[in-house]
Amino acid sequence: NHSQVAWVDEARAKDFWENGRSAAQFITDALEFVSLKYVDDILDYQDMNNYLELVIKDNQFLVDSLIPEVITLGEIRHILAQLIKENISVSDIVFIFEKISDAQDSEEDVISLIRFALRRQISASLANENNEIYAICLSDATQNKFRTLMENNDNEELIDDNLAENLLEELYNVSAKHNNLNECTPIIVQNDIRPFISEILSTFYLKCMVVAPEEITPDYTLIMLDEIDV
Repeated sequence: NHSQVAWVDEARAKDFWENGRSAAQFITDALEFVSLKYVDDILDYQDMNNYLELVIKDNQFLVDSLIPEVITLGEIRHILAQLIKENISVSDIVFIFEKISDAQDSEEDVISLIRFALRRQISASLANENNEIYAICLSDATQNKFRTLMENNDNEELIDDNLAENLLEELYNVSAKHNNLNECTPIIVQNDIRPFISEILSTFYLKCMVVAPEEITPDYTLIMLDEIDV
C-alpha cells in the first residue's frame, strides 16, 4: 500500500511556512538529505569513470600510477563518497587525486590528509562575510569520553551507551540558547575523533560539519559560541 500525497497550495499554507522554509526550500532540503544519506548507493562506477576521464585529460600519468597497483577504483569511490557525506566538495577532482597519491607515503588517514589540503575551502564554506566562523566545541572531558567509546566500539555495551543521546540533547539546548546557531554551525573537535563524531551526528544532522582546529586557516577568525559538556 502506498500513502497518498496531496500538494497543498503555498498560499493556503502561508501561516505554516511563514517563520520557516518555503515548500520549495523544504523539497530541496529533502532531496539534499537523501543524496547525502545514500551517497554510497548514488555514486556509481559510471560516475567514477566520468571522474577518471576528467583526471586523465589533465594528468594521465597520475591515474596510471595509482590504479590499480596502488589503490583500486572502489577504494577511491569510498573516499569520494565519504568526502561528499562530510559536505566536502569534490569538484577539484584532479587536486583530490593528487592528494590521494601523496597520501600513499603517509601513515595518516587519507581522508584527513585530503581535508587538511582542502582546509581553505572548508574554512570559506563556514565563514560569514566578515571571515568569521561561529562554532561550538566539545569539552576536553567530553572528547575523552567519545575517544574511549571509539576505541572500544566493538563492545556492544559501549555502543549502546547514551553518550550520543546526551550530546544530541545538549546540541538542542545550545541551539535554543543561540539565535545565530543553525544546522551548518560547525562542531570543533580534535582530529583523531573527528570522523567518529561526524558519523554519529550525520544520522541526525547531515549538514552539520565536524571540523578539526587545524582545518581552519589563519585567514579566518574562529569564534566559539559555546562548549558542550556531557
